[in-house]
Amino acid sequence: MTRYPDWQARLEKYLASARGRKFKYGEFDCCLFVAGAIQAMTGTDLARDVRGLYGSAKQARSFCAIGGYSIGEFVVRLLRCRGLLEVPLGKAFRGDVVVFGKRPSRARAGLVSLDGNTILVATSTGIARIGRSQLGSSVKAFRV
Repeated sequence: MTRYPDWQARLEKYLASARGRKFKYGEFDCCLFVAGAIQAMTGTDLARDVRGLYGSAKQARSFCAIGGYSIGEFVVRLLRCRGLLEVPLGKAFRGDVVVFGKRPSRARAGLVSLDGNTILVATSTGIARIGRSQLGSSVKAFRV
């Protein structure tokens, strides 16, 4: 998967369109937020096979459990299967994906911000920033 030459402008435009959106499972959750960013940067929709398959946290957990995974494990597996290379968090830079959480069952996906210092995540009030130091010990980063 290759980023467009103007991926930063495309990502900025996507983030601007996502700023006011509220978190909603199956429409605008942390995974679909990240998938939308990847699509903006590369043209590839990593979530094409899962869009519309869940509408609540319970349905999302049930969907992932079919394969024996937690949501976090499912996201990591999907990223690996789609060819994203796992990198140490310290080597993750703008536009890369981060999956983090205290437990895999409560994992979240986010995006390294354009400033490179914070992680952007979808929340009930829109896009929020989380400092790298707040991610906890269970963190996986992937190069887009």
